[in-house]
Amino acid sequence: MSARETEGPSVHCREESILTFEEKQRFNGFFQEHGLSEDIFIYFESLVGLSTDQDRFIFLKAFHGDDLVGLAMFARVGSHRLYNSLNTKLRKYGFLEKLGGMMRSTVYFSMHAVSSPGLPRSFLYTDKQFEDAVNESILSWLREKKDADTVIIFDSAEKSDFYAKNSFTCHPFSSDSWLDVPRYETVDDYLALHKRTRKNLARFKKRRNVEVETLRGKVPEEIMRGIIECLMCSYQNSQGLLPIQDFFNTNLLRTALFSSDRFIHFVIRVDGQIAGFSTRLLCGKNLIGIIGGYNRELPGNSPVYDFMIVTTLDYCIRNGYTRLVYGLVDNHTKARLMDSFREQKFYSFSRNPLLRLLLKHAYRFLSGYDLHRIDTEAREKRGAAAPPTSTPA
Repeated sequence: MSARETEGPSVHCREESILTFEEKQRFNGFFQEHGLSEDIFIYFESLVGLSTDQDRFIFLKAFHGDDLVGLAMFARVGSHRLYNSLNTKLRKYGFLEKLGGMMRSTVYFSMHAVSSPGLPRSFLYTDKQFEDAVNESILSWLREKKDADTVIIFDSAEKSDFYAKNSFTCHPFSSDSWLDVPRYETVDDYLALHKRTRKNLARFKKRRNVEVETLRGKVPEEIMRGIIECLMCSYQNSQGLLPIQDFFNTNLLRTALFSSDRFIHFVIRVDGQIAGFSTRLLCGKNLIGIIGGYNRELPGNSPVYDFMIVTTLDYCIRNGYTRLVYGLVDNHTKARLMDSFREQKFYSFSRNPLLRLLLKHAYRFLSGYDLHRIDTEAREKRGAAAPPTSTPA
């Protein structure tokens, strides 16, 4: 347990593995403010249930006295190899794999961007008056945690000064992204703003037989095999790997993603072959992207990712949802086709002097910087000095 006095209310933190129904109810005001619901916890709760000695998923609760006033979700990843964080170009060199394999650390990784994208901040609070005290108490707990060699948090760029004051280093990173569904009466209204995409998709559907299947609940084995192939293909070509990537590769199929009917699977077939999928959480009026994968080895210029964006937007329009969350800008197509962005930063803390030095001076060689570069290039193409910022409805 850790406590730290702030200018506001005194708040202390405690690590736990269970979030009760009553505790979830404490955040109803927060959920209503941002168009969400308690379903935001479903995926992370299933990860908590799969925790091991090596990789543990925890709820970090913030209390004012005996009252729960804040919450964070973290993964504790034991013996993480620095090599896994390098960008795709450097991961090709065998000697770096050996060198990076020698540098291991225990990482505390904020899970909101993975398990619950769409949240306006990394941490939840029951009342606005507790926001700063909750955030500061959580950061203090992490700094004082003896086994936390490195702490990684993706959060709003507007909070850079706050993190710096709490001994965290700020690095450039990718924006969060989504589509504001009420802007469009039909999907044709959206395509009218993206004429090149409309033309490419029309040409694509003339040349190839394209079908979309929407599933909820248990996924048939034949489709699951196609999903796994798409996942592995995307993993091998991914611009950015997370510290919990190895755990996901081994345990993903055991999570709630493939057992709860709150998750919707969009599966695209091209000429009968599964070419891509996107698994999304229905949370309040938001349809939130959790994970997806694409067969990048299909012949020809196949705009499957573009087709997925248009398909999921059409689904949201027809069902009256307000926000289609696509999360981190990690590819050029997403950067081009989203209409709303929130600038984020990569915040890090390390008690290890060598790791602290590497994070500070070698960040441009890590995959996080690759995502920042994609985001920046797209921003320049949109002719904007920075991505517009807003908060979830």
